[in-house]
Amino acid sequence: MEALKSMIKNNDINRILLFYGPEKYMKDFYLKKTVEAVIGDGDLTMNYDVFSEKNTTMDTITDSLETMPFFADRRVVVLKELDMMGKNKYANDLAEVLAKISETTYLIIVETEIDKRKKLYKAVKKIGHIVEYPYLGESDLVKYIARGLGRHKIKISGGDARHMIHYIGGDLTVMHNEIEKLVGYIGDRDIVNKDDIEAICQKSVESKIFELVDCMGTNRRSRALKLYHDLLLSKEPANRILFMLTRQFRLIYKSKLMSGEGFSQNDVAKKLKVQSFIVRKCMDQGRSFNIRSLESALEDALQTEIDIRTGVFHPDFAVEQLIIRYSG
Repeated sequence: MEALKSMIKNNDINRILLFYGPEKYMKDFYLKKTVEAVIGDGDLTMNYDVFSEKNTTMDTITDSLETMPFFADRRVVVLKELDMMGKNKYANDLAEVLAKISETTYLIIVETEIDKRKKLYKAVKKIGHIVEYPYLGESDLVKYIARGLGRHKIKISGGDARHMIHYIGGDLTVMHNEIEKLVGYIGDRDIVNKDDIEAICQKSVESKIFELVDCMGTNRRSRALKLYHDLLLSKEPANRILFMLTRQFRLIYKSKLMSGEGFSQNDVAKKLKVQSFIVRKCMDQGRSFNIRSLESALEDALQTEIDIRTGVFHPDFAVEQLIIRYSG
């Protein structure tokens, strides 16, 4: 990341770039910064091609790479989420042409997941520059919130920043918007606190599901049902609630298994492809469940989905019964 920042600052950018990782906000941010550094922030129509459709052909990509800049010195071609480092059938063809790309053309490949064994990855590593964008850890998210508020001369404690992360989730796009809402909400005050966060920020559905599972694990059935009904009243479909409950039980189950095998919190997070603070919360929740009860919950969640799909029970009722079964 620091090397890319230096390239942008000095306008000395490698012509072949790979951006990868799950952190979409940062990938998009540095993609924009890189494009601006290469061809400016004016009209991008003639010298900026972005291909994001899965059916993009190699001929189309090659034509774009061979096109000369129009009344400019440089042009940029972006291949976005085409699985070029995975199963895309044109990946090897692209690897062959990398070294032949015109000196006036800059290629940026953007992916979420990659396979480092692939020929294209090895080719980019040899002649280009690779930047990974992993999820930010909790400490980095705390710093991000502090910096975002600090630009407006507003302070926040570490504890309240962590509460904000757990309340709204770790998505940086959402976090950026919620920081702006907080700035407008507190007016002339220069400190944000927990009450401000809960008053103006939108609690994420993921956070509500975490609380719902907490109540199920600690036998607080009334609270669990109230949270479920609140989700329904907020127009959250029962099918989606079931999907997220199943996902949460699966995360707890896998976290508990891997933790028992000696994996660290960060290792578990990498394997499950979630942020490390989520794994910590899953491990905490795992204390309220044993392995067998989690296996049963996953089996019953699957049966609930089958009952819904086959019309045996109405979705709202089916999910409610699952919550009742595992919260008392």
